[in-house]
Amino acid sequence: MRDKENISGRQLTLLLFTFIIATGTLFVPSIVVQNAKQDGWISVLLGGIPGVIVVLIVTELGLRHPGDSLMEYSKTILGKWPGKVIGLVYVVFYIHITSIIVREISSTVQGILLPKSRLEVITIVIFIGVGYSVNRGLETITRANVLNLMVTFLAIFIVFALLIKDMDPELLTPVLAQGIGPVLKDSISPVGWFCEAVSIAFIMPFINKPNETRRCAIIGVIWATVTLTFMAALVIMIFGPELTSIIRFPTYRAVRYINVREYIQRVEITFLIPWIISNYIKMGFFYYISVLITSKWFNIEKTKTLVVPVGLVIFSLSLTLFDNSVDLSLFLGQVWGLYAIPIELGIPIFLLAIDFIRKKEKGSG
Repeated sequence: MRDKENISGRQLTLLLFTFIIATGTLFVPSIVVQNAKQDGWISVLLGGIPGVIVVLIVTELGLRHPGDSLMEYSKTILGKWPGKVIGLVYVVFYIHITSIIVREISSTVQGILLPKSRLEVITIVIFIGVGYSVNRGLETITRANVLNLMVTFLAIFIVFALLIKDMDPELLTPVLAQGIGPVLKDSISPVGWFCEAVSIAFIMPFINKPNETRRCAIIGVIWATVTLTFMAALVIMIFGPELTSIIRFPTYRAVRYINVREYIQRVEITFLIPWIISNYIKMGFFYYISVLITSKWFNIEKTKTLVVPVGLVIFSLSLTLFDNSVDLSLFLGQVWGLYAIPIELGIPIFLLAIDFIRKKEKGSG
């Protein structure tokens, strides 16, 4: 890790897009049809709105405290020890969320590609590569992501082109037949994914043109929202809401469904390669933030010294958090949003409100 990273607004846009859709592509479609049924795609669309709100809030805080990340300005706004408590919440949260991401990827790789391999072995192999990337720094991760998205867009285009004949738009109707309630209920988990945009609060000082952060981040969130909405609608149009709700990895199953006159089959590799790379990028980014904010909380100047210790904690948690993939799926569908939203959205709102009140009182005084 370098002491001073530097990324562009365009790289931030692409990074946001990747880390929002990476795991969401596989897990979101089955989550949003549990109650909303054929309206699940609307749940995804609505879930993107809080993501934009998070961007507006954290970029406002970043501009009000130039050069500081959330770890620093939380102490400025609240005082040293309350600010340290907020910082500790994020340290624990990011180590936890990174562990969940690692478990998502390792469980998926095991379930789809390597069913006979031990989860521990898969996780170790993943960590070797991700740890190296984190050690190289944020710039390396963002540059790799630019190359990755070229492959990702090509894969999405190929999948859409080959599946279009199998899509049945009638499966998306009737719209809002059960009202808005089920749609809002199923939007809670996607909100947790979109509000991961709070991560820019920790890397905003590294963006070479801070004034462009808000615009670039909003573009990234909206782009991810449209993409995930499209993927959810695609799966529903292939399988219908009832089947989608019980299929494990429905997006992957939809790609396996491709069969063009028996000449084009088993094209899931076009989906799996960019998916694995995208999740590699997401793991690296969240691992990087975990190390970065841990070093800031403990006031450790040489951030690199924490790559291995923090990695070992993440590795251990990823293997012990869930007994099996069913527990993981239940957590993502029923707990994830309720757990993440107060931290990703609630705390930034609180910080901005207190900062606004303090500066208003100071100005009037």
